[in-house]
Amino acid sequence: MRSFLIDCIRIETLASKTYQLLANNKAYAKEVCKVFQKLSDDELAHARLIDLVLQANEKDIEATPMISGEKISHGVNLAESVLQKVERKRLNEEEALRLAVSLEQQFLKVHVNNAVHFHNLKLTELFNKLGSEDEAHLNTLKECLKWWHAERKQQLA
Repeated sequence: MRSFLIDCIRIETLASKTYQLLANNKAYAKEVCKVFQKLSDDELAHARLIDLVLQANEKDIEATPMISGEKISHGVNLAESVLQKVERKRLNEEEALRLAVSLEQQFLKVHVNNAVHFHNLKLTELFNKLGSEDEAHLNTLKECLKWWHAERKQQLA
């Protein structure tokens, strides 16, 4: 279970770094940067929460994995590749927002599929909360994308 949690921390940390890079892009509208900054902060907070869980004794974090380690590894690889893409290529706002939507959709799939069944009810609640926050991230990004399209149309008119 510890390796699963370590992978979760890795995914959250990589996502935070990705969003931070996007938030620092001065070419983006301030509103878009604010969204990316909030997501970066939230992902870092998620990593810290999971790290606190890791401090518990082994018995307290007993769980039954509901998905394969392969899927978690895929999540880590995806988060790494997205970060590398953002580091290598300067994305326009729409590309960045769409990439972030895709990333959050993948994270949400892990939570929706109940990646782990914790025997400790408090941990189940914590991971359900993280899933709800990922869903909120996805909705925020979709709203930001709609806003961006509306702003762009006004600028072109």
